[in-house]
Formats: sequence, structure tokens, C-alpha cells
Amino acid sequence: MSYKRDMGGPVEHHDLSELPSPNVDDIVSLLKSRIQSGILYTGIGARTLVALNPPSSSERSHEALMNEYLAEYKDTSGQCDRLPPHIFQVMTNAYLEMRRTGYDQVLLFSGETASGKSWNKGCALDMLNRIRESSKKESYILSQVMNANFILNAFGNASTIHNPNASRFGNYTEIQFSEKGRVIGAKILDYLLEKSRVTRVSQNESNFHAFRYLYNGITEEERKHLQLDSTNFHYLQGNAGANTAVQSELGELPRYSVCLRPFSIWAMSIL
Repeated sequence: MSYKRDMGGPVEHHDLSELPSPNVDDIVSLLKSRIQSGILYTGIGARTLVALNPPSSSERSHEALMNEYLAEYKDTSGQCDRLPPHIFQVMTNAYLEMRRTGYDQVLLFSGETASGKSWNKGCALDMLNRIRESSKKESYILSQVMNANFILNAFGNASTIHNPNASRFGNYTEIQFSEKGRVIGAKILDYLLEKSRVTRVSQNESNFHAFRYLYNGITEEERKHLQLDSTNFHYLQGNAGANTAVQSELGELPRYSVCLRPFSIWAMSIL
């Protein structure tokens, strides 16, 4: 398979399955050299992608990369070399396969905590939105999915010792298409929520973000009206007794406002 040279210079292998004699040392060495060159993704055959985390500033603009992979998706000449493996390419390939065969496609994000699953899922949805952005109705549906994900993450993500934004639940997102490949609906199911975290938070970890968003995202007057005093609520404190609500105050107000916006769009009342 022919690839364009990547932005960090020539790299010998974009696909782990092309290694002459793959072994643990060679695989680790290759992945290490790629991420040091700012290359986050490496393929394993045609249907598997290894994504290294965290996404670093060495990777070029999200928007610029999306435009390149969108151009590759739209190219029908067959004359251009393929771009290196990327989550954007996985999304465009899945959409093309669905359109060509009429079969359902599945993108499975699997990995350890803090491995970038949620971030890559967001990238895939961003790419799908770009593919179908000519339709306002389709873009609206996909934007609602992104809004829903923000709310789910607010109520289902928390800070852990390994990840300041760890998902503490599973998430199944289904995008529904017409026979012509148009987005006509979506379904989101959550499962395995770590409910025990609400009342029992491990040392040096925090409760779900939503508690902090509420406490730090409202005014002092609103706190008094709601009788919210962080010193009186175990939910707002870490296991070690640190006042996580107060410590995390900076930056919570915009997140709270962003969290409220989807509720307003869906005509749901708050407080």
C-alpha cells in the first residue's frame, strides 16, 4: 500500500502488520519513534488503528488535517497516494463501506483509562459532521449528539489519579442513516455508570464533574439561595478532605454555561 510521506518526515512503517518480523521490542520502538515525531496513529491492517495518547501540540491543526482527509474521501481518481492512518480516515472508510454495501458499520474504541477513547470518538463524530455538513438537518442531528455527549461527560466523568477527565461509564452511540446515506436520527445508551463514586470517592480523586460545575458555575447569591455550602456536602469534597469545589473554581463557569446550553435547546428547565 502506498502512502504519502507524513508531516514529520519519512517514517518506514505506517502499518504494524508490514513489519518484517514483528515482536514486542520492534513494535514499541516503532510506536515510540512515531509519537516522538508527532504521529499519533499507526494502522494494523485495514480495519484496526492504534492511537497513542495524549494528543500533542505537535500534531497539526485539527481542522487542517480534517480537510486533508475529507479531500482524500472525495477523491475518486484513484491516482493519489493514501494519507497515513488516522481516526478521520477510519470514519470516512466506514461511511464509504456503509454506502457501498448497505451494511451497518461499527467503530469500537477500546483501551486503558486516559488512552484517548472519548477524544477519538469526538474526532470521528467531527469527521462525520464534515462529510454530511451540506445538510442543515443532518448537521443539527449530529450537533445534538455532541451536545448530549457533553452532558453525559459532565454527569459521568470525574478526575482520577490517572486522568483528570476519566469516563466512569460506558457509552453506545448509534447514528442512523437513510438508504441515501443521510443522517436521519441518533440513539445514545449509557451503561456501567460508577454510581458508588457519588458517595465514596477514592483518595486524591474527585466526584463527577457536574457537582463542581454547579457549585463553581453559579453566583454566590445563587449558592445561598440553593443552600450550597461546600463544607457541608461530602459530594463536593475528595476522600482526603480537600475542598475540590473551591480548588477547581477557575474555568468551571464556562463549562457550566456550556452544559446548560443543550438543556435550553431541548426545552428542558434547569433549577
